[in-house]
Amino acid sequence: MSKNATTLVQCNATSCSGDQGYSGLVTVNDTNLTVSMTIESVQGKDESMWTCHVDFGEESKEAKATCLLFIFVPPEKPVCDHTLNESHVLITCSTAKVYPKATCRWNASSVPKVRSRSYSHPVSKDPVFIFNTTCTAVFPVTNQTE
Repeated sequence: MSKNATTLVQCNATSCSGDQGYSGLVTVNDTNLTVSMTIESVQGKDESMWTCHVDFGEESKEAKATCLLFIFVPPEKPVCDHTLNESHVLITCSTAKVYPKATCRWNASSVPKVRSRSYSHPVSKDPVFIFNTTCTAVFPVTNQTE
């Protein structure tokens, strides 16, 4: 096992025990000796490299399987707003409850290049580790009569 790895749950042919936060997620089917883990309320901390070690035999032989768990939470529908003044138009686009941090892409035909762009990613107060994302773009206002 890796030096940085932590054993969360240990199972035998009939039951599992271990870390209180994870032991209830692992079940053993003693008919065919399969072990499975179900994470129902996924959190950002669950995004990790997961390894199942199977020890067998008297010579401490081991087999293992590894999988990388990625967490994705699609954003809510973005809300856009704009403010116009004499020199520029400020467009703000916000979305909530997204993981990992989102970025914005601004597309439009016949619009001058974006002068500045900024992002903010405050963490939501939701129990799952997710972000709210706000993107702003500034477009210069040009005199169309010249």
